[in-house]
Amino acid sequence: MKSRLKPTYMTIAVCFVCKSFTLVANEVNNDEAKFEVIEVTSQKRVQNSQEVPISMQAFGEGSLEQLGVAELDDLTRVSPSLQFGGVPGSRAKMGIRGVVDSGRNVGVDSRTGIYIDGVYQGRSASNNQHLLGIQSVEVLRGPQGTLFGKNTVSGAININTKKATEYFESKLKFEAGNFGHKQAQLYINSGLTDNLFGSISLSKSDRGGFYQNELLDKEVGGLETESVRAQLRYQPSDKLEVMLNADYGSTYSTDPLAQPLDLNPILSAFYPNLEEVPSYTIYSELDYFDEVEYSGASLQLNYTTDSGFAYSSITASRSSNSDLLADDDYTPLELLSNRNFGEDYEQFSQEFRIVSPKTDNFDWIAGIYYFDSDTSTVRETVLGADAINTLVVPSLPASLQSLISDNAEALAGYGFIPSEVQNETMALYANANYRFTQKLELNLGLRYTKEDKSIEFSQINRPNDPATAEALENAIGGAIQLTQSPGLWLGGVNILDVEDSRSATDLSPTVGINYKQSDDVMFFAKYARAFQSGGWNADFKTNGLGNFAFDDETVNNIEAGVKATLLDDNLRINASVFSASYSDYQIFQYIPIEGQTVSALELTNAGEVDNSGVELEASYWVTEDFQLTLNATLLDPVYTKYENITFDNEGNEVSNDFSGNLLAYAPEVKFYVAATYNQEVSLGTVTYHLDYSYTGDNYADAANLDSQLLDAWGLVNARVTMTSENEKWSVSAFVNNLQDEEYITEKRTNPFNWSTATYGMPRFYGISLSYNWF
Repeated sequence: MKSRLKPTYMTIAVCFVCKSFTLVANEVNNDEAKFEVIEVTSQKRVQNSQEVPISMQAFGEGSLEQLGVAELDDLTRVSPSLQFGGVPGSRAKMGIRGVVDSGRNVGVDSRTGIYIDGVYQGRSASNNQHLLGIQSVEVLRGPQGTLFGKNTVSGAININTKKATEYFESKLKFEAGNFGHKQAQLYINSGLTDNLFGSISLSKSDRGGFYQNELLDKEVGGLETESVRAQLRYQPSDKLEVMLNADYGSTYSTDPLAQPLDLNPILSAFYPNLEEVPSYTIYSELDYFDEVEYSGASLQLNYTTDSGFAYSSITASRSSNSDLLADDDYTPLELLSNRNFGEDYEQFSQEFRIVSPKTDNFDWIAGIYYFDSDTSTVRETVLGADAINTLVVPSLPASLQSLISDNAEALAGYGFIPSEVQNETMALYANANYRFTQKLELNLGLRYTKEDKSIEFSQINRPNDPATAEALENAIGGAIQLTQSPGLWLGGVNILDVEDSRSATDLSPTVGINYKQSDDVMFFAKYARAFQSGGWNADFKTNGLGNFAFDDETVNNIEAGVKATLLDDNLRINASVFSASYSDYQIFQYIPIEGQTVSALELTNAGEVDNSGVELEASYWVTEDFQLTLNATLLDPVYTKYENITFDNEGNEVSNDFSGNLLAYAPEVKFYVAATYNQEVSLGTVTYHLDYSYTGDNYADAANLDSQLLDAWGLVNARVTMTSENEKWSVSAFVNNLQDEEYITEKRTNPFNWSTATYGMPRFYGISLSYNWF
């Protein structure tokens, strides 16, 4: 029996802290702000993050710079509720509050929404946004559908870029480190005319690999990135603002998807003296690569009337594409690989929004949202001749073994999966606040969503030599469908021209109560419902059309929290407790195929999930120069109803009851502690920063098998920064993973039932220089 934090105890703990806030609230003196003031837009008004009654963690430009955060992925160590991980690049996993997923195929949507200047970006391939020219990043936890255009069930990440202004500002930054790391960044902002302003941000980085491919005798795991953001802002009057935003980003990685964890029979044959697989080592005949490109443009019009009503229109388009070449057997043989494992995505969105003026007792927001997307892929899985000779031939009748072995190269080949999914969504949302008194506020929200989806799907097998395959099939009287090789050997026969469509409507409410005890202490409680639309398993199908479609997922979430700045503005504590219940939870799982020795990766509705937890962000200025920080998340993420019906190798039905198991990639404990000290010197200020981030044990699959356990890891990071007195230049030295800990971020079992793993980054250090003109 696993020991888990119970929701009752969490509630008691938060209530005890809340009572303590009440006792000290009257001692607050906010004459001098010591914490960075982070302006956020999660409620469609520019507000101090401490005034927003939402469970959230916000990062301003200053804190992102101090932490050395360059991408969203970097925030996972300081934001424990946020989880990036698993395979790097286009197949990375992401989630909030332990609800983690990845957009492996075109038929599934992400549970977490990422917004860039109010524009939703729709595919996981471009989730790990470069944080360049950024004003703030908001990690919003829990359903957010009544404040944002697109619905999300686990949370949203709201990225706000810096507004172009009339003042000239420029910043140049260079960085270099081990593994051949090099990075250059440039930001320029300037007024172009009296009412036209522009800004541009540029970034380019390159890093070598930290894996060793023993077979090819080369380092792999390198990463190249490029990013551009640009804005034109036109303000002809105090009432009208027009902004044109555009961005482009790309990543090219040679990160391997994984390395073998154990000595499978193939590796043992090639390396008889190998007792175990060394860390960061692979044995593959393939040169991996994972390439992602994304871009977008938006036109935003903001108009404010004399009476204070704010009207906004956001017209936007975004696109992304990804390509992947990956080995699936991690051996020197050509057994199974993914080639041209790619995706092309385009979306268009239009949002109209009206925000009322804020009166003494009432304010509201209402919007209409239209979203249209097209996602297509042509995936190519290759089964090599080595697989037929080593894995297929021994299982065939003796009379066929020589025939198949002699023609293995002709019968090897490709499995193609051309598919396309179209999604059209229309939504209406509204959110209102009514204040009974200056301290007590009622929040009500409602969202209506209508979503129409359609899919065109095919699965096609093509042997290397179709004529030979047909001749052999005729020679044996059609006993084996050799013309459907290579899918024949994997259980994935031809599936041609499948078309399907689905429609869904949903009404999701939000009800909250907020109590502002003082200017510095606020309590809030909220209930919210949201839904995740169903879809299709548009992936390589090895069990026909079984489990092809899956249903909608719904969540009911309740939470309560407090935001407080205390002790003469020296202590800031934000805490929340939540409980979320999911029905028809969507999850990927390997399902054994009746009569086969391989498994099918399918997305199904698992049943029910209860996920509860406590979140804490605390920061204390011990002196005016010394700051301590603690961020922590405690989770109890369990399947409460999950009976997984599978089949054994003899075709017998097997019932696996996963009820009570932990969700995959959802550590029960995750925290971050940091100490920062500022020292005044003759040239300016030296800032010393040391932090430790801990991720507890978690599992890579719903079965919670010991072989899929990800052991806990803790990383130490340090940074020393010298900033000139006039703040024009700075120089930093940094080291991440100071103790050079080896840790695994993902495990999985490949179709051959061999265990594989992905390792996290080893010790990484460097130096950065920056110069400002203003």
